[in-house]
Amino acid sequence: EILGLVFRSWVNIDAELLNNYKNVKNIFRIWVGLDNIDTKLCEDKWIRIINTPGANSDAVADLAIWGTLSLMRKITDINNIDQQNRFEYMWNDLWDKNACIIWFGHVGKKIYQRLVGFWVNSFFVIDPFISKDEVEKHMGCKKYDNIDEIWTKIDILYINLPLNEQTEWYINHQLLGKLNSNVKIINVARWWLVNSDDLYKFLEVNKNAWAYIDTDMNFEELNRLNNCIVTPHIGAMTIEANKKMHKFDIENILDL
Repeated sequence: EILGLVFRSWVNIDAELLNNYKNVKNIFRIWVGLDNIDTKLCEDKWIRIINTPGANSDAVADLAIWGTLSLMRKITDINNIDQQNRFEYMWNDLWDKNACIIWFGHVGKKIYQRLVGFWVNSFFVIDPFISKDEVEKHMGCKKYDNIDEIWTKIDILYINLPLNEQTEWYINHQLLGKLNSNVKIINVARWWLVNSDDLYKFLEVNKNAWAYIDTDMNFEELNRLNNCIVTPHIGAMTIEANKKMHKFDIENILDL
């Protein structure tokens, strides 16, 4: 009997792998997402899945705020800012803006906490798994179930969804068509939540709309746009987050 398999990234826990470890009882993932784990297969085999939720949320939220400020100040490459043309960077404050946070979990709450210090005007929260009372006990937050009524009011849209069959391509041409033409979009979750072709067309037409995508995919088209910033999925890449994820995983193993 094998107590458990411990892994970080780029390993698929599927039938092929589990056939080689027939007696495994636990899967320990030093990360948050479970999209590379066949959760249904593990359930059928009575294999427990244990990950490290919350361990990297501060790091991801920090990066989301960096991306937000970069979009609000229209900065794609600060090294190329020309002193003579600095007035083209006269853009927006965060103060008095409306932020929409899709999914109010570990990262969503951390983003909210940071934005409060910037005096963001209001927070629209979309999350079917958290109660209205739980959301609205946070200052300035209001939960929405009928989201169609708020799309045009959003100044900054944060996408924090987990990736699954229901959320894949959540951001598509239908949703983008409801947003205002100068919205700022920040995705520090998984890339497959956003349809890249639809986002490219939206940003190409709406020059005052900007997006920051921390993606684990390489999209050259989006990189060519002046109003899009792309980083290679570095949200959790801090020394502190790495230590916390390993610490949480060790504690999970010892708890057994």
